Amino acid sequence: MTLQITSQPGWNANNAHYLAVMSALAYDQSTLACAETDTQVLIEEAPDYIAIAFRGTSSLRDFLTDADCARKTLPHTGDNKVKVHEGFFTAWESIFGLLKKRLDFTAKPLFITGHSLGGALALICGVELVQRNYNVHSVYTFGQPRVGNGAFADLAARRLGDRYQRVVYENDLVARIPHLPSLFDWYCHAGDEVLLKECSYGAVLNPSFRQLLWLELASAWRALFLKRGEILENALEDHHIHNYVRRLK
Repeated sequence: MTLQITSQPGWNANNAHYLAVMSALAYDQSTLACAETDTQVLIEEAPDYIAIAFRGTSSLRDFLTDADCARKTLPHTGDNKVKVHEGFFTAWESIFGLLKKRLDFTAKPLFITGHSLGGALALICGVELVQRNYNVHSVYTFGQPRVGNGAFADLAARRLGDRYQRVVYENDLVARIPHLPSLFDWYCHAGDEVLLKECSYGAVLNPSFRQLLWLELASAWRALFLKRGEILENALEDHHIHNYVRRLK
């Protein structure tokens, strides 16, 4: 299976499955790594494209990155209202120099992906590389947490548009964090959401508020009948990358 390079990026089920598999492989394989932040990237170069997969949360250092949820101003935007998760951005900065060396002499289309923490880094990567005029074809993230505030979401929408697809398995709680009241504009999701349902085939692009509310109520109802340990166990299982690979196959 190979990636399909299309003139209009948008949603592509074949590419989504390919990149979900890449995101899974990134947990066990790496091409670039920063020891300081334990940020790791898997790169696959084909004759007509380059796929870049950021590893998700896999180590104690990654958990510390996730927990560093203070916000900082995204540099080089000319707008100090654009705020991002400090831990995510620090991890991105730590690997950017190594990634830049691999990409500076290529004009090939770039497919950027990642699961969990890797999805957050993939989104920042896509936004940053477009600003630097790299040939970003698509950004697909899986189980990605919120990355920045509303101003960042608007920036991501302007720079990436249809190139960004945020894929969410219906029971995945990580895609709903950091969950702070939108009134304060601390963290917001960006781009199109692609919902993968457990009990039906296919994907729902930009599900309605009613559909999302039903999922929240169903999750709360299930939790009422679970023991505390089972809630954590189920949450980890629902977030696993294999759910995305399985549903997209």
